[in-house]
Amino acid sequence: MRRLLPEWLGSRLTADLPWRARLNDDRIVVILPLVLAFVTYANSLYNGFAFDDTVIIQLNTRVHQFFDLGAIWLTPYWPYAHGDMFGLYRPLTIFAYAIQWALGEGQAFLFHFVNVLMHVAVTYGVFRLLRALAFDAPASAFGAAVFAVHPVHVEAVANVVGQAEMIGAGAVVAACILYLEREGEGLRLPRTLAIAALYLGGMLAKENAIVLPALIVAVDLAQRHMRRLPLWRRSWVDPAALLALLSAVAVAYLALRLDVLGSIGGSDAGPALPFLKEEDRVYSALRAWPEFARLLFWPMKLAADYAPAVILPAYEFTPMVTLGLFLLVATVVLALLTPWRPRLGLPAAWFLICILPVSNLLLPIGVLIAERTLYMPSVAVSLVAAALAGFRHKPSARRLLAVGAVAVLLAFTVRTITRNPVWYSTDTVLRSLLDTHPESYRAQWRAAVREVELGNYARSHYHWELGYRLWPRNSAYTVDYANFHLNYGNPARAAALAEAARAADPNAQLAGLVLAAARLKLRDFDGALAVADELIPEIGLEPRIARMRARALTGLGRSTEALAAWRLAMSTGPSSAADWIVYARALQMDGRLRDALKALDAAEARIRDDEPESTTAVAAGRRQIRAQMGE
Repeated sequence: MRRLLPEWLGSRLTADLPWRARLNDDRIVVILPLVLAFVTYANSLYNGFAFDDTVIIQLNTRVHQFFDLGAIWLTPYWPYAHGDMFGLYRPLTIFAYAIQWALGEGQAFLFHFVNVLMHVAVTYGVFRLLRALAFDAPASAFGAAVFAVHPVHVEAVANVVGQAEMIGAGAVVAACILYLEREGEGLRLPRTLAIAALYLGGMLAKENAIVLPALIVAVDLAQRHMRRLPLWRRSWVDPAALLALLSAVAVAYLALRLDVLGSIGGSDAGPALPFLKEEDRVYSALRAWPEFARLLFWPMKLAADYAPAVILPAYEFTPMVTLGLFLLVATVVLALLTPWRPRLGLPAAWFLICILPVSNLLLPIGVLIAERTLYMPSVAVSLVAAALAGFRHKPSARRLLAVGAVAVLLAFTVRTITRNPVWYSTDTVLRSLLDTHPESYRAQWRAAVREVELGNYARSHYHWELGYRLWPRNSAYTVDYANFHLNYGNPARAAALAEAARAADPNAQLAGLVLAAARLKLRDFDGALAVADELIPEIGLEPRIARMRARALTGLGRSTEALAAWRLAMSTGPSSAADWIVYARALQMDGRLRDALKALDAAEARIRDDEPESTTAVAAGRRQIRAQMGE
């Protein structure tokens, strides 16, 4: 075994030929990364649905059937209204979920089992890719093993919606293998069509697969240099034809996206992340690059969310932004060396090409950093690992390298295994995020919501206030916090927060609704009516606005207008006991006392057990009306 480890790392020993022959047999050495890929993620098989799984799979009616193909293939990825604004279109992934839902009857186990098998398949693809790039079998096995156990993949593999990442990455890797393993210098038609089909399938699963043509150029440059072909013997006819075909496929895909989403990139990929818009986006994108480097080469500290203040947005050049710019430039320089120093340049080129679509440098993607988006870019780490393992070293260096390789694999494996259970459920993810990153306002946000569900309002207020102090610039958070105060007895604070949200985001329509409701509770009827009237051109006279207008007009004593507004409000949908009580007041002001009593009867019929104040209001209203009637 002492001699076996250095040999496994690709040394060129002349003794022990049977072992050497076995270690260069692909069928034997590939077993290690495949077994590692399965065993490392075996404890994720018992995870449930967590985070985005709940919305995308568990509560998504499109996933619960696969006969209505139009609902699957011609709709945005996110199932709720305005899902097209995020710019995500992944019908192949949704279709895969629908099949698994039907086969597993909605149980999470099958989804996680498929996830693990997909990761094993992609790991095998990475091994084949390394072999096609002229790495020997032991070096390729080591590179694939690093990919198999890399902790940054946990979010993609242990969380069901990571299937999109694995399908897209698997398609891209398989297409590169098909291209590299072509016979001679020719590219036959069946192989060309298979690459095009993989390209289309990858994009329909995850948008970042669109980078395949650039990756083919990179691996072609690397492969040709490794074969040391003279420039005059290189044939570019077949690659050019393939790239032309892939360009046509990309155009067709983008046209389909445009038809489904109404735009190529979506109208607002990150509505709650203003720092990923306009000129600020580039600074924040550069700030993320040091984190990319850390996650790829020292992924011991992981997080489900990198929102402020885990990482603070940047609005100017800071030391971390400057470091990010340096890393970006260094990556570009190394990538340009690919034709001449492929084992140095290709990892940089692979990472650069794969990370650009999800880095916010080209366009906003809705998150600053997400570990799952590093699944395909992390193949660059496998390229680095294979290159290190493939060097010819002195015996002493080989032993040291062998120990280091085993230590890396062991550390990565342990970290991955211990991280998998974090994704058991949304609650476990939130607890982990709150424990490891209490500075995350999103962690505080979700903790506050959870405490409300448990009825711990004081504890909820603590989390709300802490999250708001950590990051007061998210209008959606501010509106939710305002709504908390509106529901639990502090309308003045609710109004102040809603006004702050509207100032931060003039398009925050929910902030207007909360503000109008808060002003009604504060008896600022003029202010409530003004806000409601401002909202009508934006979202129309929907039921909530109609009722707010009617309540405000009633409070102002404008009985004729109030009754007209109430008739309109009552016609837009079911009304609550509180609505009927205020409607009765409007009728009373207009002198229609018997109609007012009937309205109070209707209110009484709608009172719930948790509304004792409505019972009191109905009784008081009846006494006033009867006194007015002289009874």
